[in-house]
Amino acid sequence: MLESALAPGGWKVWHHIVAVIFVIFYGSFEIIQGVASRAVNPWWWVNLITGILLLLLAFLVGFVTGSVTLVGRSAATIVVGWDPSSG
Repeated sequence: MLESALAPGGWKVWHHIVAVIFVIFYGSFEIIQGVASRAVNPWWWVNLITGILLLLLAFLVGFVTGSVTLVGRSAATIVVGWDPSSG
Protein backbone atom coordinates (compact mmCIF):
# COMPACT_ATOMS: atom_id res chain seq x y z
CA MET A 1 0.00 0.00 0.00
CA LEU A 2 2.85 2.39 0.75
CA GLU A 3 4.34 1.71 -2.67
CA SER A 4 1.13 2.77 -4.41
CA ALA A 5 1.02 5.98 -2.38
CA LEU A 6 4.55 6.84 -3.45
CA ALA A 7 4.12 5.85 -7.12
CA PRO A 8 3.94 8.80 -9.51
CA GLY A 9 1.03 9.27 -11.91
CA GLY A 10 -1.66 6.67 -12.43
CA TRP A 11 -4.58 6.93 -10.05
CA LYS A 12 -3.31 10.19 -8.55
CA VAL A 13 -3.77 11.98 -11.86
CA TRP A 14 -7.31 10.68 -12.26
CA HIS A 15 -8.09 11.53 -8.64
CA HIS A 16 -7.09 15.16 -9.21
CA ILE A 17 -9.06 15.36 -12.46
CA VAL A 18 -12.23 13.94 -10.90
CA ALA A 19 -11.89 16.21 -7.85
CA VAL A 20 -11.50 19.32 -10.01
CA ILE A 21 -14.48 18.38 -12.20
CA PHE A 22 -16.61 17.65 -9.12
CA VAL A 23 -15.77 21.00 -7.51
CA ILE A 24 -16.48 22.84 -10.78
CA PHE A 25 -19.92 21.21 -11.04
CA TYR A 26 -20.65 21.80 -7.35
CA GLY A 27 -19.60 25.46 -7.56
CA SER A 28 -21.75 25.95 -10.65
CA PHE A 29 -24.69 24.36 -8.87
CA GLU A 30 -24.26 26.68 -5.89
CA ILE A 31 -24.21 29.74 -8.16
CA ILE A 32 -27.34 28.60 -10.01
CA GLN A 33 -29.12 27.77 -6.75
CA GLY A 34 -28.23 31.13 -5.24
CA VAL A 35 -29.45 33.12 -8.24
CA ALA A 36 -32.62 31.03 -8.60
CA SER A 37 -33.60 31.38 -4.94
CA ARG A 38 -33.00 35.12 -4.56
CA ALA A 39 -36.74 35.90 -4.62
CA VAL A 40 -37.50 33.67 -1.62
CA ASN A 41 -34.20 33.46 0.22
CA PRO A 42 -32.68 36.56 1.85
CA TRP A 43 -29.35 34.69 2.16
CA TRP A 44 -29.10 33.84 -1.57
CA TRP A 45 -25.84 35.74 -1.84
CA VAL A 46 -24.13 33.23 0.45
CA ASN A 47 -24.71 30.51 -2.16
CA LEU A 48 -23.44 32.85 -4.85
CA ILE A 49 -20.24 33.66 -2.97
CA THR A 50 -19.74 30.00 -2.04
CA GLY A 51 -20.10 28.97 -5.68
CA ILE A 52 -17.62 31.59 -6.85
CA LEU A 53 -15.11 30.55 -4.19
CA LEU A 54 -15.53 26.88 -5.14
CA LEU A 55 -14.88 27.67 -8.80
CA LEU A 56 -11.79 29.67 -7.88
CA LEU A 57 -10.60 26.81 -5.68
CA ALA A 58 -11.17 24.27 -8.45
CA PHE A 59 -9.17 26.24 -10.98
CA LEU A 60 -6.43 27.02 -8.48
CA VAL A 61 -6.04 23.36 -7.56
CA GLY A 62 -6.33 22.36 -11.20
CA PHE A 63 -3.55 24.68 -12.31
CA VAL A 64 -1.29 23.80 -9.38
CA THR A 65 -1.60 20.05 -9.99
CA GLY A 66 -1.83 20.30 -13.77
CA SER A 67 -5.28 18.69 -13.86
CA VAL A 68 -6.81 21.52 -15.88
CA THR A 69 -4.24 20.95 -18.60
CA LEU A 70 -5.01 17.23 -18.58
CA VAL A 71 -8.77 17.85 -18.69
CA GLY A 72 -8.26 20.26 -21.60
CA ARG A 73 -6.17 17.70 -23.47
CA SER A 74 -8.74 14.98 -22.85
CA ALA A 75 -11.58 17.22 -24.01
CA ALA A 76 -9.70 18.22 -27.16
CA THR A 77 -8.94 14.60 -27.92
CA ILE A 78 -12.53 13.44 -27.40
CA VAL A 79 -14.35 16.35 -29.05
CA VAL A 80 -12.05 17.25 -31.94
CA GLY A 81 -9.99 14.08 -32.25
CA TRP A 82 -6.77 16.05 -31.92
CA ASP A 83 -4.19 15.44 -29.23
CA PRO A 84 -2.43 18.72 -28.34
CA SER A 85 0.53 16.88 -26.80
CA SER A 86 1.36 15.18 -30.11
CA GLY A 87 2.41 18.49 -31.67
